[in-house]
Amino acid sequence: MENVTFNLSMDKINNFGNDRDISFTNISVTLFNSNFLKMTNAVLYSVFQLLLPNIVAGLGLIGNLLSFLVLSKEKVSNTRIFLLKTLTITDSTFLLLTIPFSVNGRHQIGDITFNVDISDFIYLLLPSLSAASTLTTWMVVLVTIDRYMHITKPIRVKTLLTVKRMKWTVGCLVVGACLYNVPRYFEWHHGDGTCLLSCNPSYNLIYNVILNATLRYFGPVFIVSILNVRLVKAIQNSQSKLKQMTCKEIEERNHGITMIAIVSVFMICSISSLVTEVTNMLSMYNIISLPIFKQIMMDTVSNFFLVCNSSFNFVIYFMIGKSFRKKLKQLFKGKNNNTPIH
Repeated sequence: MENVTFNLSMDKINNFGNDRDISFTNISVTLFNSNFLKMTNAVLYSVFQLLLPNIVAGLGLIGNLLSFLVLSKEKVSNTRIFLLKTLTITDSTFLLLTIPFSVNGRHQIGDITFNVDISDFIYLLLPSLSAASTLTTWMVVLVTIDRYMHITKPIRVKTLLTVKRMKWTVGCLVVGACLYNVPRYFEWHHGDGTCLLSCNPSYNLIYNVILNATLRYFGPVFIVSILNVRLVKAIQNSQSKLKQMTCKEIEERNHGITMIAIVSVFMICSISSLVTEVTNMLSMYNIISLPIFKQIMMDTVSNFFLVCNSSFNFVIYFMIGKSFRKKLKQLFKGKNNNTPIH
């Protein structure tokens, strides 16, 4: 999931002080020198906005690439391999798109202060980032459904969930994520930052509150939470039958454990976004009031957790999957092996 914007939202920046010449995702020098935004806050903001996200995103891109290469060594064509490879692609796309947002703006680290202004590019890139975040979220939902069906309904799943059907489903998700985020191109005038749809109360209520809460935040988290609980119960119930299970059943069980770990990380990283989104909604309708810098830091920290979520799957594969580690070792040695990846 991705916050209202990645970096600072336009409406918050326009109300960040008395300076009305503040550009999109760019805090003016006077604000950084004012009593309102002290030096410690500026450094803290730069750490969570520039340093940590880009370091984690860089490591995540490397991990996703290695995961894709290892998964590609699997010769068996099944929905799990296809969906996990697709997830690495959507996660990597999201991570790449976050880099310009984290770089853009005025940053201060120690005695070093510098400014990067690519605001015009950010205007055009924001809907694409939002679409990538939406797609990544629903890919986690789809992978969770696939694992749940394989563990709880192993016979029906062979005819119900095929690779061909999953390809069509992923295609529909891509189209749906893109179409859903088209309105974001019309929230602001790209030339001078004039408020367009974003200043329409009906638009904010329907799109930013109701639809986003249902389709991007609470809805996906609710679905994966329910399925994850059922997956955990199914894994626990199979523990007593472990000696009687076939190799195929044990393999599916191990895949289920991996999926539980992925979904758990997804849920942990989503908590910050859910809290921030609720706070933004309440602030939008003046139900609560928070200092603008606290709101900005909440957005920044929750965005950082989103980057962590898209970067962590490789760590899970490596820690849980013995076969994955074996495949990874073979990848660096240039060997080939068709052992199923756990």
